[in-house]
Amino acid sequence: MKQLALLLTLPLVLAACGADDTDRPAEITTPDAAEIIETAPAETAAVFPAPVVTSPAAGAMSSRTPTVISGTVDPAAVKVTVNGWELSRFVPHSGAFTYLAAPDFANVVIGDNSYEIVATSADGTEAKTTFSFIYQPAQ
Repeated sequence: MKQLALLLTLPLVLAACGADDTDRPAEITTPDAAEIIETAPAETAAVFPAPVVTSPAAGAMSSRTPTVISGTVDPAAVKVTVNGWELSRFVPHSGAFTYLAAPDFANVVIGDNSYEIVATSADGTEAKTTFSFIYQPAQ
């Protein structure tokens, strides 16, 4: 409809400017629908932050048995794993986790111990962090 209005008014505009019909373009074309590419605004993905270990301090030495590793996760987390072990007592959407490391549980050794902590949201998004501490049992 707009194209038709443009074609009908073009001779009037040209005449008003002092031009005649011979100055008019022979054909006005519009791109095919396939040539028109519309780009939608990029969606901003929600950030799902990595877990944060609050205790003990990273690299600290611990002689406690068990050593309690605790921290925070995004409230959207529905699952937390430590070195691939799902924390069965983690409460989804609570924002906090606790993990016990002890020789009796076979998840700590004398010396340096590293842990990968993974929080998972309901849609499967994962956020990871690594943490380590030194275990030295009391003498």
